[in-house]
Amino acid sequence: SRTGFNVESYCSWRAYNDLLPQDRDFRLAFRAAVGTQALEALGRQGVLPKPGVPEHGSTGGPRSPGRLEGAVKGVESLLDALVDKGYIGRWAYTGNSLPDAKSGKGSFPDEVDKELWEEGLTGANFFLLLDDEPAMQGSMLLQEQGTRFYPQFVGSLVSAYLEGALGLQSSDNGPNVSWEEYYMDPRRSADPDLFEPRQVLMEWRIGM
Repeated sequence: SRTGFNVESYCSWRAYNDLLPQDRDFRLAFRAAVGTQALEALGRQGVLPKPGVPEHGSTGGPRSPGRLEGAVKGVESLLDALVDKGYIGRWAYTGNSLPDAKSGKGSFPDEVDKELWEEGLTGANFFLLLDDEPAMQGSMLLQEQGTRFYPQFVGSLVSAYLEGALGLQSSDNGPNVSWEEYYMDPRRSADPDLFEPRQVLMEWRIGM
């Protein structure tokens, strides 16, 4: 059940906090390994999407607009698979990445994103919103207990996929794929005592 998964995730990561070295790089590597193993498991089940091919031309090299566009299409397919499997209730672009009103397609990457990506002048940013992520409550409880080391299964999975699809690796300046998570209450109550998060907002940065 989803409740059982949440409790198991909390207990496992509570134990990891006690047993694993208090070393940031080690813990980032552990989190990345969780995503890689989950990606491999999905591949064995035949539900792992291949990087998408953009409408015009081939995917090209690591800094080509087509490579970025294809990787994003693959992420969309991966998230759709998580919905189909019942892991998350829904996902959507949000913020600056909201779909175009006419086409209904996500606005990331737009022409500016692709141009800056190709020129290597900056990284790329996009925002995702997840509904009913089953490990969220356990993750929040661990953070309330003072740790920044908690389950981020979707983030680890998407990060591993993007690194593979774009041919990115960690660098001395930090990971080329990174994200932050924020918890959202869609009811938007002004009373903080009624705050009950049900969504995860993910801010993604690629190649920065």
